[in-house]
Amino acid sequence: MPQEIKPTLQSVNISLQEILRKMESFHESFTTMQDSISRMDVLVARIPEIESHMAGLEANVKAVGLRLSNLEGLYERLDRKREILGQEYVSISAAVKCLEEKFDRLEADRLAERVKILEEKVSALEKNTVN
Repeated sequence: MPQEIKPTLQSVNISLQEILRKMESFHESFTTMQDSISRMDVLVARIPEIESHMAGLEANVKAVGLRLSNLEGLYERLDRKREILGQEYVSISAAVKCLEEKFDRLEADRLAERVKILEEKVSALEKNTVN
């Protein structure tokens, strides 16, 4: 037969101290859990406020999106106009170059004619002074 263990006052005291330590540890864990739950409760209470703030932000983002779409349209129109102006610039530059060439030829012809007239006058003067 197995021998019976008789509890002594000391063994009961040690067992009670272990139980108290475990209870204190459990109490600390429970307190920590309670603090976490309290923090979560505060965060959960703020969800409606956060949701309303998010709704406002979403409205602002949509408004910015519309403004960006408008700006893109304006940019595309300005870009098309810039392309047209670039083409017109090339055409006008070519026309001006042609006009300059014609003007240069006309001016050269006029100068040549003036030189011819002046040469005739000089030659007439030379004939008069020689005679």
